[in-house]
Amino acid sequence: MGPVSGVRFTFDGIAFEPRPERLVFSPEQPAEDVFLRIAELAGGIFKKLPHTPITAVGLNFDYQVPEEQCALAPTLFDAEKMRNVYEEAGLPVLTVHREVQTLAFSNHVLNLAYDSSASPEMISFNFHYETPTAPAVEEAIADYPKKLKLAESVFPRLLKPI
Repeated sequence: MGPVSGVRFTFDGIAFEPRPERLVFSPEQPAEDVFLRIAELAGGIFKKLPHTPITAVGLNFDYQVPEEQCALAPTLFDAEKMRNVYEEAGLPVLTVHREVQTLAFSNHVLNLAYDSSASPEMISFNFHYETPTAPAVEEAIADYPKKLKLAESVFPRLLKPI
């Protein structure tokens, strides 16, 4: 199979990206009403197409770190020690640019990613739900507003002044 060109279209402030393995919704401009409409759309599509196989739902929120601050978590790790561990394991690493921490909840995990190679620096929240059943999909979609508020409240606590 050859390369697949990406398709992206926008309607009412929401971008849609159908991909072979997933359907991605993203706001053109972040706003609470747009995020809530995304959750409604995802739930509506799922209800209209119940035969579609779904293995996971991801609720993803990316934040830019303000220039006068930096992400706190990477400063808590010793990058030099980690580079030595990787090299001893046979993984030649020039620099460690992205760190991911996974926090387990009862029905999902949160992957917190710190990307110091991006300009500006980024912190990404990925709430990942394994969804073998229709109720699990509906629960994940219903969690969208709560997870957005959680990410918004946690993000500033992950920063420190430079």
